Amino acid sequence: MVTTTGVVPVRGATRVHERVRHRLIEHAVLSVPGVVRHGSIAPGRALPSITIADDTRPTVNVKIAATWPHDGARVVDAVRTAVIHELHESLGEQPASVNVRIARIESNRTPAEVADAY
Repeated sequence: MVTTTGVVPVRGATRVHERVRHRLIEHAVLSVPGVVRHGSIAPGRALPSITIADDTRPTVNVKIAATWPHDGARVVDAVRTAVIHELHESLGEQPASVNVRIARIESNRTPAEVADAY
């Protein structure tokens, strides 16, 4: 396409700030039943924890806190699916891979209730 001035217009590029991508992933992760937020006063220990490598076709690594009792394999699969879906729907991105690891198990049971179970 050439304009009346004879200059070919240059298309711009849309760049998504990394913080936006992190927030979208965090929202997707916390929407999965069995996943909870875990706060920590130690830096870098709060969950979910998200790292993204490679901007063009990202590899997403997610560490989560899961509630007990839940089927860990189902929770991990559901988190992976939620992240892939959110990135595709919101940003039109298809990650190269989404790696999910359960880093902490949370239980609403008291220590006495846990002891009684054994």
